[in-house]
Amino acid sequence: MNILIADEFLIYRYVIKSYISKCWPNARIVEAGNLQEVVANVIENSFDLLILDVHMPGSQKLEEFVSRVIKGTKVIVFSEYAIETNKAKRLTDLGVEAMLLKSATSKEVVESFQAVFAEDKMKSA
Repeated sequence: MNILIADEFLIYRYVIKSYISKCWPNARIVEAGNLQEVVANVIENSFDLLILDVHMPGSQKLEEFVSRVIKGTKVIVFSEYAIETNKAKRLTDLGVEAMLLKSATSKEVVESFQAVFAEDKMKSA
């Protein structure tokens, strides 16, 4: 499993990595601090999951980016604050799998990660 975590703050990336390790101990994790780094990594690598902060530097182009990568990659977005309703709807319409608040409990985060890939198992059954 190849996963990219994008947030400008190292501490948030660290916490998310710890949650990922609970779900997928053998996951390969790449980190980015802004949308430009995300784009560069996506060009060079194939990812199963992108976990993106809605407010990281460069995020004003997040919807455009998501619309281009969503076909082959699962995307979860997260935010320190509630995501504005219209933006949340646009992201959901583009295919974003889940939206999380940074204040979510570890149980909520892990359940969201697992649910994203459980849908694939249900479709193939």
